[in-house]
Amino acid sequence: MNEAQLKQLEGMVPAEVVAALRPRAEALRKQDLELVGARLKGAGM
Repeated sequence: MNEAQLKQLEGMVPAEVVAALRPRAEALRKQDLELVGARLKGAGM
C-alpha cells in the first residue's frame, strides 16, 4: 500500500487504523525495492 492509498483511507477508516497500517506498508515497500534490486542484479544490470 503506497502513501496515496493510505491518504485515501484516511477519510474512510479511523485514523488509528491508518496509523497502524503505515509501518507495515513502509516495510513492504522497502522489501519490494530490495527484491527489484536483487532481480536487476540477477539479470546483470
